[in-house]
Amino acid sequence: MLHVKILLLLVIVVMALAACGNAVAPPARGILDAPAQATTLTQVRQAIDTLYRRHPGITEFSVKNVTYTPAARDKVLKICSEGSVAADNQERERQKVLACAPLIFFFYNYGQQSAVPESVDVARLLYAYATTNSSADAAKVLTDLLRSWQIA
Repeated sequence: MLHVKILLLLVIVVMALAACGNAVAPPARGILDAPAQATTLTQVRQAIDTLYRRHPGITEFSVKNVTYTPAARDKVLKICSEGSVAADNQERERQKVLACAPLIFFFYNYGQQSAVPESVDVARLLYAYATTNSSADAAKVLTDLLRSWQIA
């Protein structure tokens, strides 16, 4: 009877240890894998403005020889949200998402290289905005482009 109790206790201990070993935090989701949630341009602008206010060094950060001052960033964001002269709506959507791509790349890299998770969150938010406010084809073009740039 004592052996059965000891055996049962060992089984419980082993199961508890196994459960603890499996209680590893899930890996952080990349910006391309986050569930799509509707995001407004106002939310994106507020997040970007907050990022620039909290991290003024971002104006001097350069990736692939590109730096985004507030003025340059706003010009690109305007094309990202409105598009440019295009033959049709499909082409305008592609213009918009392709304009968003470098900003997403910039914010993602600033966040990774400067240890500023808030910037990665801005990249994620801008990606959500671009993909939820465009056609599936345009969203796929954006996602494929960002993947080719090693964005996760």
